[in-house]
Amino acid sequence: MSFNPVSETSQVLANEQRDVEVRGRVSTSAFSLNVVWNFLLSPDGEIDLVKVNLLASIQELMHLRPEKA
Repeated sequence: MSFNPVSETSQVLANEQRDVEVRGRVSTSAFSLNVVWNFLLSPDGEIDLVKVNLLASIQELMHLRPEKA
């Protein structure tokens, strides 16, 4: 599995945490999809939360379904 970040934005929140958004692509031998990773960092720079969103249509996701024998 490879992770290919393309762009990054960040902002400091009122409680001094940092919200970082990384857009990119995840690729495996079976599929490749656009994704957004969201990181919430503590004031000390430690990761408090990670959220991953797949940017794919239902049609793209249906192609990932294994074939029934």
